[in-house]
Amino acid sequence: MIIMMVPKTAKVLKGETVKTLFRGVLGAAAAALTVLVTVPATPAYATNAVRCPSWVGSEYLEFHNSDKLCFANGGSLSVAIYGVHTVWSGNNRVRYAFQRHIGGPVEWGQIDRRNAAAYHSPAIHQVTAIQIY
Repeated sequence: MIIMMVPKTAKVLKGETVKTLFRGVLGAAAAALTVLVTVPATPAYATNAVRCPSWVGSEYLEFHNSDKLCFANGGSLSVAIYGVHTVWSGNNRVRYAFQRHIGGPVEWGQIDRRNAAAYHSPAIHQVTAIQIY
């Protein structure tokens, strides 16, 4: 059973008051809709993993370890890529966060378009984040 308590000071709205209130609410809703319609949408940026092509030096961001992992599209992404020995930027400007060894400090690498960075001795322990811009 539901019991509603109505305070004694509550007023019963008359017909004209309801109409005025409804017009005000309707006007506010129309103004909000106008703002939503007239503000241009900004593009969504989402970095995502893609299938790597068979050749080396593609247009994608590539991380080489015992395999090859590729990423495309501008944005940021948290990752966990281990044993990286080469990073190829593709047609992207790239920043990536990494740890050289377990428990080491996080460092940032940055590569301009069509460039590579090599970490052969030793390989990077873990890449933790990437930014494509």
